[in-house]
Amino acid sequence: PASPTRLGKEIEVFVERLEEQLRLLFNVPFAAKFGGATGNYNAHHVAYPSIPTGWAYLKTGPNDAQLTPTQGVGLMEEVVFNVPFKTTQSIPATLFTAAQIIMNTPITITDPTPGNNNFTSTIAVQSTPLPVQFHSFDGKAKGCDVQLDWVSTNESRNSYFNVEHSADGVAFESIAKVNTDLGASDKTAYSYTDKSPVSGANYYRVSQVDLDGKQYTTNVLTVKNGCAVVSQVSLFPNPASETVHVKGLSGTNTVRVFNVLGQQIFEGIATTNVFPVPVKTLASGAYQVQVVQAGKTVFSGKFVKAD
Repeated sequence: PASPTRLGKEIEVFVERLEEQLRLLFNVPFAAKFGGATGNYNAHHVAYPSIPTGWAYLKTGPNDAQLTPTQGVGLMEEVVFNVPFKTTQSIPATLFTAAQIIMNTPITITDPTPGNNNFTSTIAVQSTPLPVQFHSFDGKAKGCDVQLDWVSTNESRNSYFNVEHSADGVAFESIAKVNTDLGASDKTAYSYTDKSPVSGANYYRVSQVDLDGKQYTTNVLTVKNGCAVVSQVSLFPNPASETVHVKGLSGTNTVRVFNVLGQQIFEGIATTNVFPVPVKTLASGAYQVQVVQAGKTVFSGKFVKAD
């Protein structure tokens, strides 16, 4: 006679049996003769069309198929798909703009009038190139300056680079705009020198800005500056519209002014405690002031030119 049992126990028995059958099923090898009885691939060609490099193909219905770009496709490249559904004629060549061609996003083509057999469709595409890629990003202290170097690739849609600095690694501000070598596809090297780093740790990152405004940013880079900044030197007024004064100097100093591109636009010799720097003719924006004494940078600071 059968022994007493419980519903839960019997369900568990069946679960165990089903799991064992599934394990056996998954271990069954898939064996097939791919070439077919006559050794050719006509059926496979009809069922799965030739696919151009960089594209994926999926038939989604009797009269529909999806074309999906899986990598960067050359601008205005013409690709040919053999669509495996009956068409009345070759689907007209279609131009897809850059906004329509996005990696891993399907494009659907549909036979407008199903009928007889014509399997060729020509699709002209203007692709969206891959975003710029940062190959490397390095920085090092050079005297009291910090030199930043980076290498990028695939710049066909890059507009410019934005160099950002932070004294605490949290709040970043733009210190330079570096124009790109527009259209470069190979590795391209760039460099920028920060003339006004703070004493101690400096944090940098570079943002690449596309023509459509999209941004891609590097990791944060830390560079230590061993130069001591003389605290008694200061700039006033700040912002300034006509003259900015460098105050707290002693001895003979060289005062230099740099724009956001790192280009020197002014140099003067200061022998007094307060040195005026004319800024009336400068464009509005941020500028860097560097004070050098006996070959060493004794002050680095920023001021804003106001209208």
